Amino acid sequence: MPLAQSSILVSIICLILYILGLYFISKSFKYRKILMGLASIVFLAFISYYNLKFYKKLNNDNLLQLVGLVKIMIPLSFLPYLIGIHAYFQSKKFPIKGIYIFLVEVLFILLTYYLWQLCLSGLYLGSI
Repeated sequence: MPLAQSSILVSIICLILYILGLYFISKSFKYRKILMGLASIVFLAFISYYNLKFYKKLNNDNLLQLVGLVKIMIPLSFLPYLIGIHAYFQSKKFPIKGIYIFLVEVLFILLTYYLWQLCLSGLYLGSI
């Protein structure tokens, strides 16, 4: 059973942690307020739809619809983190060559995307 099916409070805590994470990672981004506002509204819409449609009603019939919804939401909700990470790496002056910074940035983005995918799949689907 997915962890988000146990209580609506789990979804609210996930939303709060998402907004806090966005705030801290996008400090170096120029349009932080717009980014945080749009991303928070999209994630709030996802959590609201999830709780209205699937909370305590998850069965085999609507599981496929939920999987599709989560697979769309994972890259959509990671996009602000991607922009924030890129802005952070661009704002710092590193003493090593640019190609190495680019490789580190790409590896860091891939790692965080994979972890984000694992967390959301485990939280809302109950499996990976």
